[in-house]
Amino acid sequence: MLKKRLRNLVNSLVYYVRERYIDKPLYNPTYIKLEMNPSPNMFKTQGRDIKLIVLHATGSNSLRSTVDWFKDPKSKVSAHYVIGKDGTVIQMVPLSYIAWHAGKSTWEGKNECNGFSVGIELVNINDGVQEYPREQVNACLSISLALSMYYGLGVNNIVGHKDISTSRKSDPNGFGMEEFKRCLTFYKEKQEAC
Repeated sequence: MLKKRLRNLVNSLVYYVRERYIDKPLYNPTYIKLEMNPSPNMFKTQGRDIKLIVLHATGSNSLRSTVDWFKDPKSKVSAHYVIGKDGTVIQMVPLSYIAWHAGKSTWEGKNECNGFSVGIELVNINDGVQEYPREQVNACLSISLALSMYYGLGVNNIVGHKDISTSRKSDPNGFGMEEFKRCLTFYKEKQEAC
């Protein structure tokens, strides 16, 4: 009898710890305020087939300076979304257009990832030390969840810039990609069950 009660107690504790600490995602999707601020640096195309979401770090500490840079035609760079440290989201390129975020890149044998990807820039100096604040990651999770559901993308279709431009890029350096994907999987399964 004591052995059974002890086993039940242990099982209850394991269940409590798993529910409270292990199985709960670190990040949560959140409502986002989306501001439009178009960049001239893009291509219009017919029937884009989105297969990939590419996460970047801006290399800058400022949302405003990143937006200004992406709006400058001389920069020849842009992204679909830029997310500030406070979770502010600015859409700079419509999803039906090609943003200039990936440069020379390859994913699963396909070159020029700009043509089939969505670029999300996270304001971060990309030194591997500066943290990505929870508000910023939650906003990125919200966008990634919506995009992955809409385009039917799995978590392996979400990569860092360094994964598609291995010899040239290191971003998003210090971003917890595995935890991010675990959280995305958790919420994607919840959405699909509804």
